[in-house]
Amino acid sequence: MPNRENTAIAGSSMGGLISLYSALKYPNTFSKAGIFSPSLWFSDTLQMFLDSFTYNLPQRFYFVAGLNESTTMVSDIQDVTNKLILQGFPAANLNTVIKTDGEHSEWFWKREFPDAFIWLFQVVTGVNSEIITDTPLYYNTETSLLTVEGIDSIWLSIYDLTGRLVFSTNKTSLNLSFCESGFYIVHLKTATQHDVVRKIYVY
Repeated sequence: MPNRENTAIAGSSMGGLISLYSALKYPNTFSKAGIFSPSLWFSDTLQMFLDSFTYNLPQRFYFVAGLNESTTMVSDIQDVTNKLILQGFPAANLNTVIKTDGEHSEWFWKREFPDAFIWLFQVVTGVNSEIITDTPLYYNTETSLLTVEGIDSIWLSIYDLTGRLVFSTNKTSLNLSFCESGFYIVHLKTATQHDVVRKIYVY
């Protein structure tokens, strides 16, 4: 899916700073950014860039940091998000997560990455969570059942993140209990050749 809607950038520490700047600088490429404990103190260039930033294309930014990092980490992130909102960035497209046990460390960023991915790509993880309005597609985490409603003739395919086809069927429901835990791509093709592609997380 080589398009901006499915292209994100993410990084931690200096990589978080670079991810934020890259997403702002190249919105035609990146529609999403995962920004983990960014080193916002490193340079004033970002702040100057934000002063001239104009929100034009839909984007989603996920910030995460811990209280056991630098004393200015949280306030620096708040300053950036406030400035983004003033420049027209929708508040609903910004998510800031501050964890009390969070440290400037790989273990922390690794732990928080799945939540960032789920929010950025709006992955369905809840029971009976609707993920598209005109084609009701639901995934029930309690029963592991993926269900399509309101469509008689379909072709449903499940891929892993390497692009390998895991399973396909022309039925309107599929039990995913055979899948290992992780992210998968759901490709739904209707009788009218309408394609729906979504990501889900199987527990």
